[in-house]
Amino acid sequence: MITCSKCGLEQPFENYHAKKEGKFGKNSRCKTCIKTYHAQHYQEALEINRNAYARKMADPEKRRLERERNKQWKKNHPEETKAQNKRYAERRKQWKQPQFETELLTDRHWVELLEYYNYRCAYCFETADVLEQEHKTPLSRGGNHTVSNVVPACGACNRRKGEKTVQEWLEGV
Repeated sequence: MITCSKCGLEQPFENYHAKKEGKFGKNSRCKTCIKTYHAQHYQEALEINRNAYARKMADPEKRRLERERNKQWKKNHPEETKAQNKRYAERRKQWKQPQFETELLTDRHWVELLEYYNYRCAYCFETADVLEQEHKTPLSRGGNHTVSNVVPACGACNRRKGEKTVQEWLEGV
């Protein structure tokens, strides 16, 4: 058992992080006290940085200087800028796609879609003997075979829509 130098509680060895220089090879503060300290310090630092940034951006001259400095850096570091832009583009793609969009359509999902649309065409609302899996954004135009991109459609609507997106098809109707 070790006594924490911060809270003064006597606790077992496993409640302390290892530290070569520490007494018994352990940190003098318990894990709870260290966690509390880091949480408080993080919030304080975050608030200080937010306030400093807000003050800097409130001044139009400082904003202009910041933009110029950023432009100059990008000009002097074209390879790094290109890599940053590529990473940002990848992140933006992920932002636009909710998590369920990446889930491929399964037979279970197809049955759920049919039930949701009450076994009717998503476009003309007519019942049909056979409903087809219609892609709102066609596969040929970069769409994917996911739950959010597939709806039930009768054969007539599916062929009429063809390789258009839903928006293009509705504007043309």
